[in-house]
Amino acid sequence: MILRGTTAVRGKASGRLLILKSRRRKRRRKLTFDQLKEEVKRYRDYLHRISLDVGGGSIFRVYEAILQDPQLWEKVQSLMEGGERDAFKAFYRVIEAYSGELSRSGHEKFENLGLELRMWLRDFDNFVRGQHSDIIENSAGSIIVADELNIMDVFRIIKYGVAGVVLEKGSLTSHPILMLKSRGIPTLIKVKGAISSARRYRYAFLNATDGFVEFSRKPFEVQVEERPQINAILDRGGRLRTADGQEVVLQINVDIPEELEDFRGLDVGLFRTEYLYLMGIVSRDDQEYIYRKLSELVYPNLLTIRLFDLGGEKVPLGMDIPPHVRGIRYLLEYNRKLLMDQIEAINRASVRGNIRVLIPMVSTVEEVMEVRRILRADIPLGIMIETPASALITDRFKKHVNFFSVGTNDLSQYVMAIDRRVSDYRFHPSIFRLVWYSFDKLRYQRERYSVCGDLAANRMGLLALLSLGIRVFSVPPAYIPEAAQLIAKVDGETLNRVFRHIMISYSERDVEEVLSSVLREKGMEKTSSEISG
Repeated sequence: MILRGTTAVRGKASGRLLILKSRRRKRRRKLTFDQLKEEVKRYRDYLHRISLDVGGGSIFRVYEAILQDPQLWEKVQSLMEGGERDAFKAFYRVIEAYSGELSRSGHEKFENLGLELRMWLRDFDNFVRGQHSDIIENSAGSIIVADELNIMDVFRIIKYGVAGVVLEKGSLTSHPILMLKSRGIPTLIKVKGAISSARRYRYAFLNATDGFVEFSRKPFEVQVEERPQINAILDRGGRLRTADGQEVVLQINVDIPEELEDFRGLDVGLFRTEYLYLMGIVSRDDQEYIYRKLSELVYPNLLTIRLFDLGGEKVPLGMDIPPHVRGIRYLLEYNRKLLMDQIEAINRASVRGNIRVLIPMVSTVEEVMEVRRILRADIPLGIMIETPASALITDRFKKHVNFFSVGTNDLSQYVMAIDRRVSDYRFHPSIFRLVWYSFDKLRYQRERYSVCGDLAANRMGLLALLSLGIRVFSVPPAYIPEAAQLIAKVDGETLNRVFRHIMISYSERDVEEVLSSVLREKGMEKTSSEISG
């Protein structure tokens, strides 16, 4: 039995099946307000223990921040004063209301957060009832099949060594999927009928690289594809060579500090600080502590701290941001104190000399000059190229900044006038033409130009970007070995051929055809998920 889905995390795994099914729920007693507080304290202690086991302290603080929110408890009390006799039901209604508002927003980030809140609430409900996840200690090496996962499920998957994940639902940008991606656990999502089909079998072979899972009554004997040893890449500081000797530098994107533990030796090309904001870490002193700690952890390598990229689809609960405002514009025009506190924390944390700062959603030179005015003069400053405005005047910025980093997701959205949830047009020739136009403006300073967007985190996108002449890429940690494979197999002649084809292409299909052809030549056949995912 073979089922197909969308690749969330590439890779192959085989093992016995473990189906996470809903169970008959135990009855739960009514709780007073004080009893609910006690249950929440027990649950927080439980989350803390789990998070320590898997190095997920940052994600744990997201839920801790929710549970400590005074407004949440005020609303629970208000419902009880209005006649609700069960404190847990009042608590449930408050969280459900938050979740519903987010889910109806029409924005993917909001919808994902709303879904995660509902799944987290279900986890808390099971905890109070004394029912825990089916992901247990003997899950090592198994293939999990489920409808969907919450963060706590993912913590357990990491802790107990689950080999792979197959989901009937799921989103490529949800926190649970991003955590699985950071750990490199092969994951397939949107697999219709996975649970009902898996019930008839005992074993699974998950080929998330090619977008399918196969069920069987007998164990699979699978040859795992060879990949470069990550230690060899770390020893070289991410400095790799193409088949004809051209140097390419790989850096890593980091969402949570714990991801750095296994990848010391590489530059951090992007640290997304908005996750700190979601965790409630916004005070100047707390930020300084984290930035200093990370700087020491990666030293002597670079730590690139992106300023809070809030707005658009990234609006924390309780924050009111106009829909047309994003990134540095929000910080400068609507929340200058937040910007000043963050930069002051960076100024104070920059002791080792390896911190640099990246400005999100830049459109004008004036925005850069304002940040440069308040940032310590010896700290390198860079901008994200993710608006057509910044891409078209890259040469106007080069006097004021030290480096550039392309955010391909947002740039594609604004170039094609589409919602970034739509995966179509990722390989449209106009996007590559604009990136090349921007890159070419640097002339003999091209080492200052890099890509940190998701387009570099699959083989087709990386191949296309290499053909433009870009040689610095920041990608998710789990993608480092695969990127190294591709880099080692291409050469200048091949890349020139790809570049010429992209520049004369009329459509996305034209671009995909040449990229697919080259991947076949190099023994790295592209998958449908690299287009659809």
